[in-house]
Amino acid sequence: MLQTNEKGQYEIETIVPGRYPVPPNLPGLEKYAGLMRPAHIHFRVMESLHIPVTTQLYFKGDPFIAKDPWAGHKLSLAIDLKQEGKLRRGVFDIALARGL
Repeated sequence: MLQTNEKGQYEIETIVPGRYPVPPNLPGLEKYAGLMRPAHIHFRVMESLHIPVTTQLYFKGDPFIAKDPWAGHKLSLAIDLKQEGKLRRGVFDIALARGL
């Protein structure tokens, strides 16, 4: 679990995940079997007064984004990583809508 500060800001430290092919025989995804997924991180964000959001974060320049059925039409989910010494940093803003 990751929590934000009083301004809703968060920070995570991780490695850039690897790419992987869509496994065969996944119910409903058979037509994508073997397709190489771009590197990505899954996020599920929730807060009691807002509608939960599930999304994925991608990295600009990944050659598998263009043909990916989930990332290819949502280029706003791909971020730049800027080199800062030995680390690379990126910004990924997530906005939640107010619940009813």
